[in-house]
Amino acid sequence: MLCKNRKGFTLTEVVASMAVIAIVWLGVIGAFIMGVSSSSLAIHKAKALYVATETIELWRKLPFSSMVSDGSRQINMDTNQTNDTSPGFCGLRTVTVTSTATHYKKVAVDISWTERLSYGTKTMHERLATYIADDPQAN
Repeated sequence: MLCKNRKGFTLTEVVASMAVIAIVWLGVIGAFIMGVSSSSLAIHKAKALYVATETIELWRKLPFSSMVSDGSRQINMDTNQTNDTSPGFCGLRTVTVTSTATHYKKVAVDISWTERLSYGTKTMHERLATYIADDPQAN
């Protein structure tokens, strides 16, 4: 005997509502993962630009005649030290010096690192360049 006055949800209604809730939560979790990945990338870019800026400022203090390309070096961007084997955010720093005129040199710093993204890994680059004059008053 079927009772028509029962109150409650049918099995179909429960399954349908659980499916809707699951889809909503998948979207929320996906957005959270993407947000964490984006903030990590932004932090790493800021650290890379900081290291590049500090490197250029150190090169400004060098004698003009000793400014030559430095090649690539492993650098820990958390400590801003080359040959630092402590764990942390590491990458490659390349300093390239080119003479553009008699009394000017272009110093370019390229920072590269491997970034873990939600869809895999990607090599990222940040580049900063400046011109340095032979005359300290011009810098």
